[in-house]
Amino acid sequence: MALLRTSLRARRTMTTVTAASCLLLGAAAAANAAPQGELSPPKVLSAENAFAEAADIAVRDDGSAVAVWTQTKNGAGPATVQVALQDSAGRWGQPTTLSESTSNAQRPAVATNGHDVAVTWEQGSAKGSRIMVAEFDGTWAKPQLISSSGATNPELVVNAKGTTSVTWLHNSKNAPTSVEFAQETTAGKFRAQQLTNKSESAVSQSMTVSESGQVSVVWYSLDDSYHVRASTPSNSAKTSPVTLSSSQLRTEAVEPAVATRAGKTIAVWQETLSDTSQHIAYATMTAAGRWSAAAPLPEADGGAANPQVGVDGSGRATVLWIKSGKCDQGMVSEQRADGTWKQAEQITESDRDNDGLRLDVAPDGRAVAAWPGIDPGDYPYRPPAQVNVRDADGKWTGVKSLSAAGNKCFDPIAKINDNGAIAAIWSLGNGESTSRVEAVTSLTPR
Repeated sequence: MALLRTSLRARRTMTTVTAASCLLLGAAAAANAAPQGELSPPKVLSAENAFAEAADIAVRDDGSAVAVWTQTKNGAGPATVQVALQDSAGRWGQPTTLSESTSNAQRPAVATNGHDVAVTWEQGSAKGSRIMVAEFDGTWAKPQLISSSGATNPELVVNAKGTTSVTWLHNSKNAPTSVEFAQETTAGKFRAQQLTNKSESAVSQSMTVSESGQVSVVWYSLDDSYHVRASTPSNSAKTSPVTLSSSQLRTEAVEPAVATRAGKTIAVWQETLSDTSQHIAYATMTAAGRWSAAAPLPEADGGAANPQVGVDGSGRATVLWIKSGKCDQGMVSEQRADGTWKQAEQITESDRDNDGLRLDVAPDGRAVAAWPGIDPGDYPYRPPAQVNVRDADGKWTGVKSLSAAGNKCFDPIAKINDNGAIAAIWSLGNGESTSRVEAVTSLTPR
């Protein structure tokens, strides 16, 4: 599943709390035992004396990984997109620069179908930014320009045949912000199309692709209120978007995420109703392309926020969401075979403020969640990159800190492949003059 790095759910402001407010909650509900398996030491991927950030990672079927990030060396010059490849034996190669060096590159993202790899990013700044794509199948192809100026926030997927699809937001001076989509043709080119209606102004989007190659895109738009919308675009036919969220006049639906597998597509979002109550809602789409009515996720109310979603090979969904409180806690809702939901389970530590959670689910039901865990008694905050892994038996095996103590972690992301191999990446540093990108791999639950 594609995950946003520039939307509210990926960059939610860290809540400032006193040390006592979280610590009074008691011992962690999640087990403190580390996941079982072999974990490589953190590997610094970025250059020395550089400002490196906005990292993303993908793990292929053989356990090898592909990492991307932006980097400015010695505090001078435009930021460039860097990519590093790790082989199945765990050896990282030297980084390669993908982007041009004459203008800033931002927001890189990487995706794989297990073999083929694609990377996208913004090239340029302000209203002049454009979307670029580079593909890898043994060697890196020359990057392609696939958008007009004013394009931001790219997301991408690669289907089973190696076809790349990309979405982005397009900012036009005289029109609302639109969601645009481009899918690779058989000739290797990309054709852009607008998914949103002319009257709606989109804020962020998320995308997924099924085993058959069907792409689904969700976004939220500002109209009379905030609404979550969905489309199933392709090169062969143009589809009209549908509204997934509640039709109440004062409903505010934001932060959508979408995932698909085994013929089931599910979208989740954060919804605030007219009485100001806040919950997580979801809707499912069948293989025939029909969306269900929106329904509230059980227990995910009273301040629930920032949902993430994944689907396993049996079509069962896992939703990761934040339970807001004195300390924000990561909660997981798992679906049963009959479509009902198990009791929600906390998978983060109660004495830390946990935000910016990310989720990835493998076909066999294994999963990994990653986030920066804030110790409220340690100010200025220096959260480590933390993960919790769900094993093949469906058990969350416990919180583990990946980055070294005493450093400030930004935006950790973890991915899991069909065989349970995991790769995680984050940026680490003072967030001002220098920072570095680190990665770990081969966290394989038994």
